[in-house]
Amino acid sequence: MLGDGQYIIQFPKIHGRTLPFRVFSPVYPPPGKDELAAGLDKAQAKKGTIAYGILQAHNTSGNAENLKIKYDAITSHDLTYVGIIQTARASGLDRFPLPYVLTCCHNSLCAVGGTINEDDHVFGLTACKKYGGIYLPPHMGVIHQYMREAVAGGGKMILGSDSHTRYGALGTMAVGEGGGELVKQILEQTWDTAYPEVVAVYLDGKPNPGVGPQDIAIAIVTAVFKNGYVKNKVMEFVGPGVSSMSTDYRNGIDVMTTETTCLSSIWRTDADTKAFLTEHGRPGDFKQLDPADVAYYDGCVYIDLSTVHSMIALPCTARNYLTAARRIDEDVTGFFFDSGDIYEEASHRNAVFVGRDLDGIPRYAHQRGTAERFRLDVKGSDKAFNFCYRGEGERLFVFEAPIDLLSFRTKARTVSPRSSSLRHTMPPMNPAALVTR
Repeated sequence: MLGDGQYIIQFPKIHGRTLPFRVFSPVYPPPGKDELAAGLDKAQAKKGTIAYGILQAHNTSGNAENLKIKYDAITSHDLTYVGIIQTARASGLDRFPLPYVLTCCHNSLCAVGGTINEDDHVFGLTACKKYGGIYLPPHMGVIHQYMREAVAGGGKMILGSDSHTRYGALGTMAVGEGGGELVKQILEQTWDTAYPEVVAVYLDGKPNPGVGPQDIAIAIVTAVFKNGYVKNKVMEFVGPGVSSMSTDYRNGIDVMTTETTCLSSIWRTDADTKAFLTEHGRPGDFKQLDPADVAYYDGCVYIDLSTVHSMIALPCTARNYLTAARRIDEDVTGFFFDSGDIYEEASHRNAVFVGRDLDGIPRYAHQRGTAERFRLDVKGSDKAFNFCYRGEGERLFVFEAPIDLLSFRTKARTVSPRSSSLRHTMPPMNPAALVTR
């Protein structure tokens, strides 16, 4: 114990090794100092966190305890960017000195009447043209997913005027602030704060099938919200459980850390992080991030992912994935579930799409993940018999994937009268066939 009711925690470079102790709470002190911790004081050990390295790399004050941060990029959506840019213009703006992403994904969904939305969007577009920003048009994307795919990367810091600005799973410390702080960055001033406390979130095990990222997030919020354990602190996600989840899954947890009242978040990165960035054309933005062999944290939350159960209304089942996440009509999915052409794989609750020959014998099966980015043709499948729907009409429709076929069938249902007989009867549109390639 180093004093102040806090402890040095060892995190080996090889994360599969057994830790020297498993309970990380001031109430339960470790049985003894590890040899790696011997001789280190708090000031030395706190430099071993991931957060420390990123914060100091962006600190311009020369004082490690009183930070003056300059961010790598900033971002706003259409509920906030007009006021921010107008304020900056009134304060002498002549250019955006850092990448500024403006998205049109919030008030474009509101029924406010008139041309208010369009006026805001034209303002954002012309501001980007005049001052050098990045403009994401309406209906082309959502602020945080765009930032993950196009901007975030290892060791970066991003400031956003939306509370859920969190890109920690990609190695970026991101903070959601009021518009005034973005104005300061535009005017080449700094974000000023005392060095925050850092809390380790040690993840062990792996999520059970059907447990989604929101379930993990709810478990974390439940543990820390009421007692203010991470309020205005940085949550640093470490431990072997990180690699049990895909980067997309981690993103789903990370974005909800805002609900804990923490200041920001950061995760250790791995090969899956690199694969995500490579898939989006930015392999150079990957940076391996891990805590040092010895790191001092101001607290720790231990979570065994295998003990978390589904707590949300729509767990990651195949049926709910198709109807809730992919917006497929319930009667359309019900038709294929009833016929056995779609079913749920038992081990991981993946959606399985079945293709049959003319005699109705299954010859092909394709799995799609419901909680993670996963696709796989089942071994032995014959692609000559892909997932399809056979009708009696004269037109043939060919689709790239089963989801495309189901989406098309849903669209046809929205413009056709619903059947009043069987609950899971297909819409009256009757092509010769709908097939996937």
